[in-house]
Amino acid sequence: MHGWRTYLLTALCCALWPGSAGAKSFGTVPTDAERAALAQLRGRLVGQIVWESNRTGQWELYTMNADGSGARRLTSLAQPGDQGAYDSYLRPRLSPDGRAVLFAYGKLHGPCEVWLVPSQDGKAARLTQGNPLNWTADSKAVLFIRDSQIWRHELATGEESLVHTVKLPTDGRTGSMVGAVRADLKAGVFRAGKNEYFLLDEGKTIKTTGGCEPGLTADGRYMYWVQGPKDFRIWDIANDVERQLLGQPPAEPHNYTYFPTISADSRWLLYGASPGQHDHSNSDYEAFLQELKDLQPAGAPVRLTFNSRTDRWPNLFVAPAGSSNPLPDGPYDIAGNPETNPPIPPLVIFSFPAEGARPDWGGASGLWPQVEGCEGTATFVAGDDAEGGAGGSTRIVYDIRGEPRSFSMWFTPGAGAEDLAAYDRFIIYAKGEVPSFTLVVKDGTADPEGASSTGIADYVVTGLTAQWRRFELPFTSFIPRDPATRIDWRSIQHVGVALMEPYDALSGTLQVDNLRVLAAQ
Repeated sequence: MHGWRTYLLTALCCALWPGSAGAKSFGTVPTDAERAALAQLRGRLVGQIVWESNRTGQWELYTMNADGSGARRLTSLAQPGDQGAYDSYLRPRLSPDGRAVLFAYGKLHGPCEVWLVPSQDGKAARLTQGNPLNWTADSKAVLFIRDSQIWRHELATGEESLVHTVKLPTDGRTGSMVGAVRADLKAGVFRAGKNEYFLLDEGKTIKTTGGCEPGLTADGRYMYWVQGPKDFRIWDIANDVERQLLGQPPAEPHNYTYFPTISADSRWLLYGASPGQHDHSNSDYEAFLQELKDLQPAGAPVRLTFNSRTDRWPNLFVAPAGSSNPLPDGPYDIAGNPETNPPIPPLVIFSFPAEGARPDWGGASGLWPQVEGCEGTATFVAGDDAEGGAGGSTRIVYDIRGEPRSFSMWFTPGAGAEDLAAYDRFIIYAKGEVPSFTLVVKDGTADPEGASSTGIADYVVTGLTAQWRRFELPFTSFIPRDPATRIDWRSIQHVGVALMEPYDALSGTLQVDNLRVLAAQ
């Protein structure tokens, strides 16, 4: 094909910008009733809560005062877009003195590791290999599983010792294992394929249950677990009595419940709940606080987190009487709190920082079509950056007087499809001899060969001049080619800068730069 030059045709791994892939990471706004419930906690509950969330695209720990105030991010364990980041349960546990947080971490698909971070600030650090269980009562050591046995790690010296020679019903290698051990080291609860209450001295299981996520109250008297969503169970060990701990909570629509933990004083149940979604990594689980009286729900639960990504495994430290909140006062975990809900940065489709540079979007790029009489070139123009930067831009020279009477410089995401649900518009810089061009998007339903108009939408950009202009293109203004359908912005697989009949001139010159997707404000 003569008169053609393939521009930036390459493929590479997609960098997952925070809030891009699966991007439902904006904070949400509590209702008046939810705000009132939070306000009623002030002065009644003093301490600290820590939980895990994937709102940055990777799992990190977040914290707040026990009354929900002062919410902020606690750790920075992974870089944005890190494809090798840990992706299993962190299950944070505040120490009995409230000074540190024990949690699981590690490398993707690698063995679980024991990590620690100061509860108010500081850098997280790896202690050893193993799956963390819980703290000792004096906060001086942590207990963990390694090779199906319980070990103890002394924080002051780093010394490790084997607690029991007995083999447990799980090896504890993966972060999906959930377990805890009694303070007297006589028994523990563990789940691999099933929940088991296991006597360490005798090396045997005396109770098994269905469900998942078993735990123990701090006094060791009760085992509790998730029998199923909307059904937490509790077992009085000494009296061998089992009953429901929490059924369907009156918190619509977030009543699909998992991730229970009971505070050390047995007065509070924390859990995560979603609006009927099960996936533990991609659902809108929010953290809730339920007051207990005699291990029975007392009053309505209080919602603590307000972010549409996954918030799970909330854990509470109750401060001694007369204490003040450990964290500075500040906003709740809501939209507008930059500590927990920072604005999503723009997603860059192309920026042309240098000749031959890879597409910012991470996938492939090319020119279409390749037919005689309907062709064009795309050339890097060094130094002519639309925003005055050090890079350049791309000049398209085209002629579409032959069939199919359209020409496009197209881009695809490295992940195959991009979720743009949290964004609401494109911006692009353009200038040229032609009065218009068309931005084309295709979603996951579009036919790769263009056999139908389903899943394709256009935005005709008008008003070009010989000078750079910045254009904003709201998603709501894109026109589907099939009027009976709508574009699925959760699955965009193609964006193209196009010149096409009947919208645009049949030949001419167009120069473009810096196509980005911006988040709703």
